[in-house]
Amino acid sequence: MPGFTFIDNDGVLDNEDLNIQEQSVLIALISYYNKEKGYAYPSYKQLKKRSKISDDRTLIKAIANLCSKDFIKKETLKGIGNKYYILTVKLQEQEKCSNSNSTGTPTVKLQGHPLENYSTTNTNTNTNTNINIDFEELWKLYPNKKGKAKARQIVTKLLKKYTKEELQRCIERYSKEVQGKDKQYILHGSTFFNGRYEDYLDNNYTEQNESFEEQKTKEAYAQLEYLKGEITFD
Repeated sequence: MPGFTFIDNDGVLDNEDLNIQEQSVLIALISYYNKEKGYAYPSYKQLKKRSKISDDRTLIKAIANLCSKDFIKKETLKGIGNKYYILTVKLQEQEKCSNSNSTGTPTVKLQGHPLENYSTTNTNTNTNTNINIDFEELWKLYPNKKGKAKARQIVTKLLKKYTKEELQRCIERYSKEVQGKDKQYILHGSTFFNGRYEDYLDNNYTEQNESFEEQKTKEAYAQLEYLKGEITFD
């Protein structure tokens, strides 16, 4: 029998603190909530399909906003996925419905769930292996491959805070910004990951409309005006 989901009117549907994207993602997360486990475990692909949000940045921003507004708590298990805990939504009706054999469960039952056999025994080994693989993939994308050893140390820590996809978008945005520049004007990889990447995170980045050529033209005119002010003729 097909499942269904109860949504709290006051907590979700009529909540003025939620914009349309946040509301859609929250409803999608509630639909994946598993009472026995106490959390939802959908992939980004599943969330995008159910929330009808096609853009990765919009989805990630909505999740981040839901976390900051204390609607959900996100726990990332590197190489496994994300757990989403629903903090403010009333789930009593879901629990009541899930205990009834005649109506079926209101949420997706996580059979064969990848976290079922998740063990802390091999966590460190698996995590370190995944982080090394992720780092090498990210490093291939970065436009100035200097300071690799230091960058590896930094990125190893960053990958416990951000997903590889988030850092990859940072690299892609910066690479687009410096396209056409001499390498001497491109940050070393170690410098970029030691703080400069923050400007290119989803929540901080603003798309630049000016092309590199337009920026250089402006810089040239600015320098010319400066020189005009400095040079005098008898």
